[in-house]
Amino acid sequence: MKTIPIAVQSLLDSPVQVYRRADLFTIITATGITLRWTGCDVPVKLDALTFNPVPLERGRVRWVMGIEVDTMELTVFPPADLAVEGVPFITAARTGALKDATLLLERAYFTDFSLPAAGAIHQFEGSISVDLVTGVEVKMSVKSFTNLLNREMPARAFTPGCGNTLYDTGCGVNREARAMTGSVQAGSNRRQIKHALSLTDAYLNYGAIEFTSGANQGVQVTIGRTTSDTLNLVVPLRADVAVGDTFKAYPGCDRTLDTCINKFANKARFRGFPWIPKPETAY
Repeated sequence: MKTIPIAVQSLLDSPVQVYRRADLFTIITATGITLRWTGCDVPVKLDALTFNPVPLERGRVRWVMGIEVDTMELTVFPPADLAVEGVPFITAARTGALKDATLLLERAYFTDFSLPAAGAIHQFEGSISVDLVTGVEVKMSVKSFTNLLNREMPARAFTPGCGNTLYDTGCGVNREARAMTGSVQAGSNRRQIKHALSLTDAYLNYGAIEFTSGANQGVQVTIGRTTSDTLNLVVPLRADVAVGDTFKAYPGCDRTLDTCINKFANKARFRGFPWIPKPETAY
């Protein structure tokens, strides 16, 4: 059951007071960037925080009892100046900036939109999943945090490959220490980045590239297969690259014991069981 702030309750109980209300959206990305939006046509304030108007549509919050997860659908029609760390919102959504982001929905009540809200009621909170990105809209679904309980048990499974995620606390490899800095060379395009890095074929396979300058600054894309002079990207970049654009490239991992030893010298943290017998059918 939701708790209604005293100031909001007083406003709602007033027999003559005309009040207004607006939905407030607070999005926090995995990197700590906070976006504050409102479905209202003008900026509004809650305490000392300002929520800026963004064209969007949200579906009804679906609350269910039992083992199903509460959900909400949200569609954003971002204007050209809406950005995440300087990256246009559509590009940021397409390239994973909202991965592991969370959303808080509140309903605020006002006597006048030019004044701070009397208070706000918590409506919904959960994790964001980007479902569709087009040239004009971003469709997202928000699932309540009870969705985190939908995990395979036990948490640690016996598999040939490593159970850690590369660069997480279980893996222990320092991501920035492994970064390789370079610049875009002639012959590059949105899908293939020519480089002059000193590396062997496949060293950056399954890794990531993050641009630090140029039209794609701040964009991070997964690297597919690589060669000694070309990085092939899994998805094309949103903007064209130019010779001299700088980037950081991070090596990836195929979760095998050989890679853990020879590429990262991290055998002590390997969480796989490569000698498990392969499943067979008995007749």
